[in-house]
Amino acid sequence: MKTIERVIGQSELMVADIGYFFAFSNLFRWLNLALAFVLLYFQATPKMPTAITVAVFSSVFFYNSAMTLWSNQIALLLRKHRYLILLDVAFSFWLLVAYGWRSPFTVYSFSSVMVAGVIFRMGGIFLIAGATAAAYGLSVAINGFTWAEIVKMDAVDGHLFLYFDYFLIAIFFSYPAYLAQKLRDTAAKLREAQSEINELTKAKERRRLAEDIHDSVAQSLYGINLMLDESRKYCQDDDLAKRLSLAKEASSRALGEIRTVIDDLFVENYADQTFKDIAKATLKNVETMSALKTSLSINGQEPVLKLAAKKSLCLILQEATSNVVKHANAKSLTVRADFTSDIIEISVIDDGNGFQSGTKNKGLGLNNMASRAEDLGGSCEIDAQKSGTSVVVTVSRAKVMSREEKPVATLGSDS
Repeated sequence: MKTIERVIGQSELMVADIGYFFAFSNLFRWLNLALAFVLLYFQATPKMPTAITVAVFSSVFFYNSAMTLWSNQIALLLRKHRYLILLDVAFSFWLLVAYGWRSPFTVYSFSSVMVAGVIFRMGGIFLIAGATAAAYGLSVAINGFTWAEIVKMDAVDGHLFLYFDYFLIAIFFSYPAYLAQKLRDTAAKLREAQSEINELTKAKERRRLAEDIHDSVAQSLYGINLMLDESRKYCQDDDLAKRLSLAKEASSRALGEIRTVIDDLFVENYADQTFKDIAKATLKNVETMSALKTSLSINGQEPVLKLAAKKSLCLILQEATSNVVKHANAKSLTVRADFTSDIIEISVIDDGNGFQSGTKNKGLGLNNMASRAEDLGGSCEIDAQKSGTSVVVTVSRAKVMSREEKPVATLGSDS
């Protein structure tokens, strides 16, 4: 258990470190601005009017400042609306148009590809790299440079490799982001596996406890019942016989309650049984504890449910049927499970005297059912009429289905 928790923690830490990529791209912007000032000082940049030079350098300074001061907010905004990165590409394009392909800010256009590498998956990042490379090529044309002039300046190699560099940057920054996503998925799977291991451990302990109770307490009570029966047969004292009868009734009730506990403990071995099996066992307990006539209807193919989801659905079912036995004064109880390709709907319907479903003070059991359904991303609707009550739980199949389950659309009926 501790090993799994340690692996999950390390995976989440590595995923959190991805924020440093965004910080690195901002540092790259500042370094490029500093380099541009150096090139300007040594007059190694194309000669431009002073107004344009001041406008370009000032805009880069304020742009970098905004990206640095509000980096967290901008990163979150870009993760939510990823294609806003095209605004960054447009800003780089403007810098290239202002100075031309020999601009001191040519390498600055790499920064938008760096940020995109953190945000996009492997496919999307190459679209951004292509868009940035195209913007660079367009800026060359806008500035009036023809292919013949580039050949004449003996700059073909550098010019072509600059196009290729955008894709190298895309690979360098997108692959760590891709690995981080895989780590995030692995951490989620490990978390789910840890939850299932915990549930399996609890189920194994419940089974052991049920067997121990059956072999010790239940057998002892059964033996006491036999001895009380034998004692009554040979008892000549009427008063003592009555006391023995009362003792026998109390012992029988205790044995019945112990058997109910044992059944419930066995029922809660969710990992070993389907929802249908547990529903059958639940209704069998209902018939044992009451005079209710029960029926079970299963429509569609039951998926392989996540262990926690199956437990929640079964606990909702047990709570709903228990309420019918305790409060409904009903004669019949029907449980229906509808498994479609999109949803799972569990209905518990009785013909009892109902209750006021609109009251503010709902019982703890009703609140628990609603809470469990909400935890599964579903709903629990209760319709109480004078002629009976229906409890309908609806959840998305995709949210409660195990990762190993393949989607199915086959429907059938099993009563």
